[in-house]
Amino acid sequence: MISKQDEHTAAEVAAQDEDQAAAGAGNVPDDLAAAQQRLAEARAEAEQARTQADEVEAMGEAEAARIRQETRTEAQRLRWTVAPAADRKAEAEQLFIGHVTEARNRDTQARQEAETAQGLAAEHDSLLEQIAAKDEKLAELGQQRQDAHGSLSAAEEQVNVAAIQDAAALIATLDRAMAAVTRQREPLQARLTAIGDQDGPGLLYDALRAFRAHSEASRKAVNLAFPDSEQARRARALAEFQSALEGNLARIAEEANARPGQTSVQHVGNTALVQRR
Repeated sequence: MISKQDEHTAAEVAAQDEDQAAAGAGNVPDDLAAAQQRLAEARAEAEQARTQADEVEAMGEAEAARIRQETRTEAQRLRWTVAPAADRKAEAEQLFIGHVTEARNRDTQARQEAETAQGLAAEHDSLLEQIAAKDEKLAELGQQRQDAHGSLSAAEEQVNVAAIQDAAALIATLDRAMAAVTRQREPLQARLTAIGDQDGPGLLYDALRAFRAHSEASRKAVNLAFPDSEQARRARALAEFQSALEGNLARIAEEANARPGQTSVQHVGNTALVQRR
């Protein structure tokens, strides 16, 4: 059996439960709205993140495209501008080295030929002196032989046997001496003939000609290596003048030869030969 006190307590508990239920039912809409707000914010955050990701990716691709374009541009500049310029510079340096090397080699050869020519010229002068000495000796022996013949003739007129024998022996001795001097003179003369002189033919002329050829080649190589030098400019001006002169001579010859019955013109080098017909 339930007492009055127990009934009162149960009633209070029931009332409290109803109050709590009523309070909880009032909070449900607020919790739902907050959750929906958080959902929207989360979705917006995700969308923003994806948008930012696309933007970052697009920026990266754009930057990569810019770098690729700059790289291609720089590569093309290096390949088609810098490299050809460097090739031309290398080619010019190679030509310069070749010209300088040629000039140096030719100069060395010219010096060698000059030394050879100087040696041959000195030998030429020495041979002339030696040959002159031999000729002088031969002239002296010849005079002695002539005097001995005079003595022989006188002894024969006097029928002086001893004098005849002495004169004949002296003549024979002089003949042997002259033959010996002549034999000594022959190789000297042969060597002198081989050397020749500066007008040729001979070794001296060949050495001088080689010296002039190597010297001229060395000058040309130097002019090619240093085209802006005063020497190179003078050489080009002289070559242009000679070319123009030869062209004028050729034109004069053609014009003159085209008029039959008047003149015939030939030019050799820079000299025009005109003949009347």
